[in-house]
Amino acid sequence: MMEAVSCHTPIVITGALPGQEEGNPGFAEKYHLAITCKKMEDLIPTMHKLLANNEAALKQIKQSQEEYADPFSSENIVNFILNLASGRSNSSIQFYSRCCFS
Repeated sequence: MMEAVSCHTPIVITGALPGQEEGNPGFAEKYHLAITCKKMEDLIPTMHKLLANNEAALKQIKQSQEEYADPFSSENIVNFILNLASGRSNSSIQFYSRCCFS
């Protein structure tokens, strides 16, 4: 899901795997990163909703993704791992907490 967000690709979520993935649809909708289609028979009306009014809902998702995505996230992850490997774990953990959980 986050790869699509980083590429500003609208997402239609049709389900989630049990466990750590279960919260993804709610998270994506909360931040307007995707639209959820709970039943497959609603897929066509959901697509029509995205394309209605000159693709207004589709454009809103893309705009939200642009605002949400961090273009430096890959670099931040690499720096976090390098800091862990070099033994600077305390500052790395604080950095990681600020970046990923704020």
